[in-house]
Amino acid sequence: MWILPLVGYLGVILGFAFLTLAIASGLYYLSEVVEEHTVFAKKLLTRLIYFTIALQLLLLVDGFPVALSLLSVGSHVVYAQNLRRFPVVKLSDPLFVSSCVLVLLNHYLWFRHFSLPPRPSSSPPSS
Repeated sequence: MWILPLVGYLGVILGFAFLTLAIASGLYYLSEVVEEHTVFAKKLLTRLIYFTIALQLLLLVDGFPVALSLLSVGSHVVYAQNLRRFPVVKLSDPLFVSSCVLVLLNHYLWFRHFSLPPRPSSSPPSS
């Protein structure tokens, strides 16, 4: 009677271990690709940052909060500034430290925003 739960727990532990190894090997492969193709990676990251800024500004039209959207745009501007010396990253650089603080603040505020119950709409329901 105790063998099936034990096999189940063992399967969960092994599955989690192999999932962790798969993610780690994928990230390692991506880091190798970035090291080999730094110019392409910098261009791609810059374009992705600008695309995210444009998307964030478009989401303002959809009714996203202005303050949070401006914080996100400002955060992405700081991230773009980090690409000036790409691929060299100085962990003690104030720009890098501020980007780390901004990513934590940005995630916390957006998670808090989306975890609040939705406000009732002021427009009448369509029939």
